[in-house]
Amino acid sequence: MPPSSTADRAHDEELLVGNTICAARSHLIATHAYPARVDAGEFIALGAALLAAVVAIAVPVWTFKRTLELERIKWVRDQRAQLYIDILAEAYAEKQWFLDLMTRREITLIEERDGEERRGPSQADFPPGPDLRLGPVERSKLGARGALFASAEVSKAFNAFSGVLGRCSLIQPQSEAEAHIANVQADELFDALSTAIRNELGAGAKLNLAQPTADDAKS
Repeated sequence: MPPSSTADRAHDEELLVGNTICAARSHLIATHAYPARVDAGEFIALGAALLAAVVAIAVPVWTFKRTLELERIKWVRDQRAQLYIDILAEAYAEKQWFLDLMTRREITLIEERDGEERRGPSQADFPPGPDLRLGPVERSKLGARGALFASAEVSKAFNAFSGVLGRCSLIQPQSEAEAHIANVQADELFDALSTAIRNELGAGAKLNLAQPTADDAKS
């Protein structure tokens, strides 16, 4: 075969292959590579539908979770408020018992010091008052509730109050001055406990209530 014929045939084959590739590429582009063009109105409508679907799902879920969180906070706050009432009642009963104990201790010290020359009240003039403190089981339950629901500030104040009273009742004062100091400490620690509870619950906050006017009084 002459060289020129071979070259022509090779050229023709290259053209055929090139045309086939171009045709295939054109078909691929027309059918698969690029989707049909969507106009702007359809695109906006699709986006709005997707946004509405997301909102329809997300908003109820968020509302449900937020409601559960608020209910949990309310439940804990209610438990804490009731706990603080019980703590104050027990602390007041313990303080009254302690003051009665210290008063009788002071009289005992005075009687030991002055003997028969003493002029003043005796223990017979101060009979023990009613003991309103909780029993051991109820006191333990109160401590457990305090460990669960009380804040760090209130727990610290209550523990400090109970610690001083317990220490002074076990190791009683050896002088009138020590007994008096113990009474003062009991009063101060009870006031600190009450203040911590009022501050946390907002009971000590001043309410900015509108003052009634003359028109309100007439109506």
